[in-house]
Amino acid sequence: MKSFIPLVILTNILGAVTLPHSGRYEIENNTIYENAVGIAMSRAYTEPITAVVKNGDNLELEMSFNNTQYMGEFTITVNGKVVEHETILHDDETNMKTISFPVNSLQDDLTVGMYVAPMSRDVEYGVEFFEDTLILIEEYPEPEIESSSALLIGVGVIAIGAAGFFVMGNKKGIKKGK
Repeated sequence: MKSFIPLVILTNILGAVTLPHSGRYEIENNTIYENAVGIAMSRAYTEPITAVVKNGDNLELEMSFNNTQYMGEFTITVNGKVVEHETILHDDETNMKTISFPVNSLQDDLTVGMYVAPMSRDVEYGVEFFEDTLILIEEYPEPEIESSSALLIGVGVIAIGAAGFFVMGNKKGIKKGK
């Protein structure tokens, strides 16, 4: 039984997907609901491909939905917390909507919530990703780390001051030792 716990941790560590480059990726998704009808409905209205955008340390998902004429406001919950989202596409002619929101990783616990007008109720369902389907569409240049000359000068002054302190302290220690 003791070997089971390390195996689970090792599996989780090895199973984690890291995106090696900043860029735009695509990944297939799966919807999760408590019954077959809910799974079929959520699958029917959620586009099967999700865009993943990595920019430095920031990770955002772009999830698309169809038949949005029947949907009200969306809520996105990541790891139990509602997160802000932005509508980046809303096409009334095709009844498509794409929303963008931040995540920590592709393994986050993700829930989509929306009001469904024909049912007159709020619906929530989970979304997971098939990590083996992740593909890089376009690589972006890595963002440059901003540095100001004032910050560099400040760090330099502190370093010189610290060096002076240690040199003076060392000289006093030598005199006391005699």
